[in-house]
Amino acid sequence: FTSFTFKNFLHKCGFSIEYYNSVQYPLENSIIAIVKKSNNCKFLLESNLVINEVDRAKEFVERISYRKKKIHKKLTAKYFNYEYRIFQSSNTYKRTC
Repeated sequence: FTSFTFKNFLHKCGFSIEYYNSVQYPLENSIIAIVKKSNNCKFLLESNLVINEVDRAKEFVERISYRKKKIHKKLTAKYFNYEYRIFQSSNTYKRTC
């Protein structure tokens, strides 16, 4: 989760956030939330937060595409006659030379 997606998830599940904190760690932040069941499920998203999250997602896609191409280029140069696979959480990239 990002801060945005976690808060959105909690609100969509019918919770109101009583306390929220994000603790920074070297590899990944730890998100802490104290919530209570909410009778009022209306949650308004601030437009700038939505725009920031969309921009963050687009940048992530661009970076992952760049990295895949860079890795493919290195693997092709080193293992020209071998099959290799690049694994990532969303799908598998298979290349047979």
